[in-house]
Amino acid sequence: MLHKQIPELAIEGVAKDEIEAHFNLLPERYFINSTAKDIELHLRMVNQLLSQIQHGSFIR
Repeated sequence: MLHKQIPELAIEGVAKDEIEAHFNLLPERYFINSTAKDIELHLRMVNQLLSQIQHGSFIR
């Protein structure tokens, strides 16, 4: 299944524990209705948002 494959993938710039947390917090339907490309995009977007928040550079 897709949700078991993606956490094993390396996504440049996204820590493995962040990928695992993303997968552990989402319902099964997310994986049924999302493609691997969509999930990678979502992971990158969440990673970027968290990074901006951490560095105080988010837009208000």
